[in-house]
Amino acid sequence: MSFDPRRYGARCDECILAKKRVGDPVPSELNPGARIGVVGEAPGEDEVKMGRPFVGLAGQEALRAVEVAGLTRGEVSWINSLACRPPKNDLDRVLHDLKKLNKQRAKDNVALPEEERLPPSPTPQECCRPRLLNDLAAYKDVITFGQQGFTAIVGGNASVMEIRGGPVEGVLGPDGTFWRGT
Repeated sequence: MSFDPRRYGARCDECILAKKRVGDPVPSELNPGARIGVVGEAPGEDEVKMGRPFVGLAGQEALRAVEVAGLTRGEVSWINSLACRPPKNDLDRVLHDLKKLNKQRAKDNVALPEEERLPPSPTPQECCRPRLLNDLAAYKDVITFGQQGFTAIVGGNASVMEIRGGPVEGVLGPDGTFWRGT
């Protein structure tokens, strides 16, 4: 693999996608001079083939939205919350399997002495978040596409319907904590 997200803070050694991903990780496209970062969920099939984010159908739609705002592709940086493509592009299935694995691990841990217990496996979002924050560090303004892009920034389980159609203002702290504006 030529792009190694671990060099940018990702915890790939702990991530379930390290073994399940389709293709190689896709690096962010950080354009010099860009003032805005665009965040999506994960690379799709076209992105993995080309090794570049936001080039498939969803990426074309995102580009049209950016162009409506009067910007070109080169005037923004393109970042996915996950660097790896989930199998069949189904992150929900990966998260469901991880939840089952962690539930079984918790059951198994009950019979073990505390020093032998295994912690829950982190989600792909938790593993890739340090890389995401590193990629976003230079941007005051961020546009997110979809719930995964949004929750990767603000954390929690916010509904995309709660924020759809309008900006959410806040500050992303150096520790990755997002504070919503009042």
